[in-house]
Amino acid sequence: MQKGFFLTIISVNLLWCCTAQQIKKNVRTQIRVVNRTEISFTNISLFSMPFKDLGPTESSTYKPFRYNPLKQDGLIYCMNGEDNHARYLKIPGVRDGRITYSIDSLRNDIIYVSYERNP
Repeated sequence: MQKGFFLTIISVNLLWCCTAQQIKKNVRTQIRVVNRTEISFTNISLFSMPFKDLGPTESSTYKPFRYNPLKQDGLIYCMNGEDNHARYLKIPGVRDGRITYSIDSLRNDIIYVSYERNP
């Protein structure tokens, strides 16, 4: 009786551990851009991936994050009128879930961007 109970507990624990690991494997990083300013931005590129133009307070959709440091830049590029802006960014991990990069402000021709993990 105790032997069967003990095997059942081990089986449940193994099943739970394997399922938790499988869930973690399937969570791929996705990124998006949010414009928290009153300024419009065009030609937005994040890690060399193009995003749609963003008007004031607009947001892009999430895109799968695929990054190769040998081929892509760890930057956000965008334009406001005829002015180009760029900023180096924190590079997310492969399994960080959903990440939002927010354009917070543009002051003295410097773009300020924040990084946030979303549930």
